Amino acid sequence: MLPVALALLGTRLTSRTVVFMGWFGPRGLASIVFALLAVEELGEGALVEQAVATVALTVMLSVVLHGLTAGPLGRRYVRLSQAETEAENDRGSDIRARRLAHEQGPQETPSASAS
Repeated sequence: MLPVALALLGTRLTSRTVVFMGWFGPRGLASIVFALLAVEELGEGALVEQAVATVALTVMLSVVLHGLTAGPLGRRYVRLSQAETEAENDRGSDIRARRLAHEQGPQETPSASAS
């Protein structure tokens, strides 16, 4: 998760988006590549077999955990993002209304004596 957060520095993404991308970001492929590099470099042996088994278990657990959390966390992310967008739109509408009122100047109200 930290490498993803570091890679996203300066992108102006919300912390919510960075955490979401960090959780669902790339994991399995890098682990498999490192396991293959270890096998190529170290050959076969008990230590390499244990490392490959650990990598396989890590990737499998990652797939299961991401699969279980994708729906709930995805829905939560969308719900929170929509609420944030609506709040920003409300603030923008309020600012536009105040700006328009300022540009139009003070409004004359009909007085009761004009009748």
